[in-house]
Amino acid sequence: MNNYTQVDVPMTVICRGYYLMRCLGEDAVALLGEPRRNRDQIRIVHPEDFFSSGEHFDLIANVDSLSELGHDLAVQYLKKIYRVCPAFLSINHEANSIRTIDLLKELGRSYKVFRYPYWMRQGYVEEFVKFQP
Repeated sequence: MNNYTQVDVPMTVICRGYYLMRCLGEDAVALLGEPRRNRDQIRIVHPEDFFSSGEHFDLIANVDSLSELGHDLAVQYLKKIYRVCPAFLSINHEANSIRTIDLLKELGRSYKVFRYPYWMRQGYVEEFVKFQP
C-alpha cells in the first residue's frame, strides 16, 4: 500500500491539492476533512490534524520549512515526529538561526544523524535522522 500524508498550512494545501489532482486525477487526493476513498490516495492535512493524530509513519520528510517555523513550533514538530516515526529526513537551509541539527540536540533523546550538503541547492543541508528507542 502507498500511504502518503502531506501536512501544510491552508493556502499551500489548496495549491498542493489542485496541483496533485491535475497531475494524478481527482481520485488520487483526499483533501482536508475528506476521508480516504481508497488506500492509495494522497491525504493532505492541516498541522492541527497532524498534531492531534495518533497515526504512526515509516518516514517523515520536511523540506524548506523547519528552519522558518520559529523555535518553539519547530521543537514541537520534532517532538511529535520522534513519537510517531523512527526516521526523519530534513532538507533545509542554514541561513536562519534555527538549524535542524541544533533542534535535535534539544530533544534530549537518542538519535543518529547522517548530515550532508544538499547538492541541489547551495546553502542547504540534507539530514537523515534515525531515532533510537
